[in-house]
Amino acid sequence: MDDAAVVEIVDEGNRPVEPGQTGAKVLVTTLLNRVQPLIRYELTDRVTHAIGPNTADRPYACLERIDGRAADTLSLRTRDGREVSVLPYRLGEPFARMPAVRQFQIVWDGSHMEVRVVAPPEVTARVRAEVGAALTAAGAVPPPIEVRIVEALEREPGPAAKLKLIKAQLPSARP
Repeated sequence: MDDAAVVEIVDEGNRPVEPGQTGAKVLVTTLLNRVQPLIRYELTDRVTHAIGPNTADRPYACLERIDGRAADTLSLRTRDGREVSVLPYRLGEPFARMPAVRQFQIVWDGSHMEVRVVAPPEVTARVRAEVGAALTAAGAVPPPIEVRIVEALEREPGPAAKLKLIKAQLPSARP
């Protein structure tokens, strides 16, 4: 709500982006919290301001799209050797078509992708194919993709216990 916070969608240099253009991050300033005010608090969400007035006839600005956290964006090579950014929603799309996959987590070490899934073993080949197809559709050359069936996923420490893309060094021994 614009009367409770100032939300700025900005580029990498903290310059405002035009409506319809995706920002690199969001800066939030609270207007009502006097105990612990936030002033230009940085969120690494990649969002796009909607063009035009609020479609619900409200006096507030709207977002057209939320692409996910910039920190969870992968940079992969294209066929011609350039780099392309693959946003988190692209990585999650294939799993919406696979109801047998109850949870997933992607571990990226810069050259190899491990996809951990809570699912029956027979989905392994489909997960590999679908994730590879999503990366190809994003313009990337899919790296080696290993699918690992697990009983539970690792979570971040803390009360929220979030699942997230992990950019980490995988063990060097791979089957």
